[in-house]
Amino acid sequence: MFHRKMTRVPILILVSTFLILDFTLLFINVNLTQNLESDALIINVTGRQRMLSQNIAKNLLLLSEQPKTPPLTAEKKELKDSAETFNQTLYTLKNGGNLTTPAGTTVTHKAIQDLRSQQILTKTLELWIPVYTSLQANPLNILKPVLQHYALQTNKSVLFQMNELTVRSEELSVQKSQFLRIAQIGVFALVLINFSLILYRLHLANKNSSYFQTNLERLLKNMPQAVLLLDERNRIIYANKVAQALFNQSAMQLNETPVTNFIPHPLENKQIQVGDQHFQICCSNAITIPHELKLLSLMNITESVELKEKSNYDVLTPLLNRSGLIEEYMKLAKKVDQICCLFLDLNKFKAVNDNYGHTVGDKVLTVVAQRLKSSVKKADIIARFGGDEFVIMLEKPANIKDIDILCNRLEAVTREEIKIGQHSFHIDVSIGVYIGDPQTESFDMIINEADQAMYENKHSNKLVEHLIQGKALHHT
Repeated sequence: MFHRKMTRVPILILVSTFLILDFTLLFINVNLTQNLESDALIINVTGRQRMLSQNIAKNLLLLSEQPKTPPLTAEKKELKDSAETFNQTLYTLKNGGNLTTPAGTTVTHKAIQDLRSQQILTKTLELWIPVYTSLQANPLNILKPVLQHYALQTNKSVLFQMNELTVRSEELSVQKSQFLRIAQIGVFALVLINFSLILYRLHLANKNSSYFQTNLERLLKNMPQAVLLLDERNRIIYANKVAQALFNQSAMQLNETPVTNFIPHPLENKQIQVGDQHFQICCSNAITIPHELKLLSLMNITESVELKEKSNYDVLTPLLNRSGLIEEYMKLAKKVDQICCLFLDLNKFKAVNDNYGHTVGDKVLTVVAQRLKSSVKKADIIARFGGDEFVIMLEKPANIKDIDILCNRLEAVTREEIKIGQHSFHIDVSIGVYIGDPQTESFDMIINEADQAMYENKHSNKLVEHLIQGKALHHT
């Protein structure tokens, strides 16, 4: 019955279906790439919101502590700019509109559709609107109760909501990527099934024909993916032009060569790397004359892999960004019992941006990032967390004094003179340290504790000389 039905299916229909599925696969790949770019932008923007909220709280505290001194113009300007950017970003994420990216460009962004994310944004706006209204109505009245309350209390709630939004955005990104990956694999499986049907149809139509091999090779020759036909001993008996170019060998050189010379065992659906390119392997059996052969197809997924890797790194420095930090933290948490987290915040960096512009400021940040990276071990994790903040994570050392040695080394390299063109700069760093248990504490809990340790240290200038397990260490 199956034989009769297959012999009645026109080869044109099978080939047309193959082309439709192939274009569908291309559409999914493009959609996956666009989703990764959009998700990376949202994650970076929500991370910036956290930094802006901290800047607003910091400047409110600075201005409120010296109400009788001459106006602090720079702090007020930074307060105003941070508030405007924070407000515009909140409304754009909720309602859509023009969005200023962390790189300084303006893009049009649609409103976030996820219900949970909208609830988080609504809650954040409820906390933020009274503060923004007070700043707009009388920005010089820094002692206004609502502003004091924001600096001391509301900021923590806003930070919590922004962390929640970042985590939710990352969850949605993973879900969408997984869905598109499943769709990608599903469509690719249909492509293989359809191709197998074409081979079977050719087999049936040309079973006793001397043109069968010619027709088969013609079909494989024009496929956009690298395709190999293997015999029962996994030797290559045919390679199309894409495969020949991939392995840099001619059809004659590849003929009867074990495929394991190029692709490691086992031969199954998996991802491999050939040179600097990444491929998704799909295997299927092809019924041909005189034996059943194995069809091996390699789909180039280099662009998706590189985009995924690129989305984990900061665009300015050679360090991980928040997304990359989380991935590396998850790997570290599976291997160690306790994690030492250092939260670093640069001092005097704001003056560089104010007096010399962001271009020079970016160069200073790059130099500092390179110095910090060279000061830690290769196994340690270092990331730019946002703005002038950095995070270092490592396994808790056996000797607690090693943490103090590391902090001193980081402070020393940061204080070294930085020369940009004809200008010289001297900055320093505040460090908060926290040792957490990844089995009982989340990534955000560990980060927040180290951040709080740094924040309190920066404003209190107190030195805690003893580290009690599970408590934060302030380092000056």
